[in-house]
Amino acid sequence: MNSDQLKELKERVDALKKYLEYDTKSSFIEEEEKKTTAAAFWDDPKEAEILLKQIKSIKVWTNAYDSIKTSLDDIEILFDFFQEGDVEEKEVDVEYDKCIKLI
Repeated sequence: MNSDQLKELKERVDALKKYLEYDTKSSFIEEEEKKTTAAAFWDDPKEAEILLKQIKSIKVWTNAYDSIKTSLDDIEILFDFFQEGDVEEKEVDVEYDKCIKLI
């Protein structure tokens, strides 16, 4: 992997974040999860279940993005170590391939 590939990977991850509307979804999850801590949340079990399912379905997307972002962060660190001669290129390539598969 080289610096151009790393740059392209960052761009792809940023584009994915925008496409998934990650920030909007994260804010929504945070707000809706606050509702689940209210004392009266389970007063209407059907509504509570609907909300929990909605949160869960959105979390599928945000959790997937979080995994990709973590993988990218790991690659950036490994790439820095590679440039300093502390790790071999093969290690960076393996992590790069894992991140590509996640995307």
